[in-house]
Amino acid sequence: MEKQTKLINLIMFLIGAYTIYLQIFPPQNTKNQTSALILFLGILGYIGIVYVITNIIGKIKSYLDRIEKNEKDIQEINKKIDAEKRYNEIDKRVSIMERLMNKKGQINAQWIFIIILLILLYLYLRSLGIVN
Repeated sequence: MEKQTKLINLIMFLIGAYTIYLQIFPPQNTKNQTSALILFLGILGYIGIVYVITNIIGKIKSYLDRIEKNEKDIQEINKKIDAEKRYNEIDKRVSIMERLMNKKGQINAQWIFIIILLILLYLYLRSLGIVN
C-alpha cells in the first residue's frame, strides 16, 4: 500500500514538473496561450488537491490502525485483569479455607455438651422403653 502511494506521488510530481517546464519553456507552435494557462493551473490545482486528499486519507488510515492496535491492547489488558481478579478471588477463598482448616481441635464446648445431653436423653428414653 505504501509503495502504491509513493508511486502515485512520484507520477504526480513528474506530471507537475513537466507541466511547469512546458509553461516556462513553451513550444513555438502554441495555439492558444489562454487555454494553455488555464489547463496548466487546472493541472497544478488538481495535483495539489489530490496530494492533500491522499495525505489526509493516509493519516486517517494511520489513526484507524492505531485505534485498532490500541483496542487489541486494551482487550489483552482486560483479559489479564480478569485473570488477576479470578486469581485474587481464589487466593481469598484458599486463605479462608486454610484458616478454617487450621482450627483443628477447636471445637465449641457447647456442641460436646449437646452431644452428651442427647446420649443421656437416648439412654433415658431406652430405660423407659420408649426407644428400643
